[in-house]
Amino acid sequence: RLKITKEGGLRFISHLEYMRTLERAVRRAKLPAAWTEGFNPHMKLSLASALGLGIESLSEYAELELAAPLSAAAAAAALNAKLPRGIRALAADVVEKAPKLAALLAMASYTADMPEGFPAESINRAAAGYNEAPEFFCDKKTAPGKPARRLDLKKYTPAVTCENLPGRARLCFDCLITAAGSVRAHDLIDALNSRFGLGLDILAVRITRTGLYREGREPLITGPTLSDGANPPFWWPDIKREPNLPQREVSHSNEGSGNGED
Repeated sequence: RLKITKEGGLRFISHLEYMRTLERAVRRAKLPAAWTEGFNPHMKLSLASALGLGIESLSEYAELELAAPLSAAAAAAALNAKLPRGIRALAADVVEKAPKLAALLAMASYTADMPEGFPAESINRAAAGYNEAPEFFCDKKTAPGKPARRLDLKKYTPAVTCENLPGRARLCFDCLITAAGSVRAHDLIDALNSRFGLGLDILAVRITRTGLYREGREPLITGPTLSDGANPPFWWPDIKREPNLPQREVSHSNEGSGNGED
């Protein structure tokens, strides 16, 4: 079992492509992965929970079944050497005949960083209003063509907190994961934006999943934390705040185009 990340620009790849990226790294690391049998064998690799598109994560969990004995530290080190930037193995452990991690999930924690310059008092007011409300309903989108489902967010996220960081505000919250379902982080941000008239550009909010837990906020794996090794934390520059970054020159000349068109 591995605790891994999905950072920076990789937040824009789908769940399926993220899985394929992990599978390629496992093959390149030459780990003795187990495969299913039959006409279409696939690697016995799974994730505890799918992550919404556009959300970063510092706490994803993968389960890889091995066909030969290998220590967790050795497997994680080999994998880290082959993972692309934006994915790191942070911790690892080995278990035998244990329930799937997906069956153990009870809670996910998130942070949502508001766009730079967005007034902190607005998000603080929205957080206070949410916490004071006994119920907070939203219309959760379901499958295309089907009506939205009315959902009380307070059943899954009882409260939210605000942190005022230099230049921006951050919203912190937990989402309970139950047999009846859960809520998406985007559902909460959308509902706050609509109810309190924040005028927030949802696409500019940087949402990060910071934790996945069992009951009692217990960690999903108990293995030791790994060093960053050959795959350091992903750094995604904010171009607006880095004016000295070299810019690619774009020529507006038609010379050499061969078609003479504008």
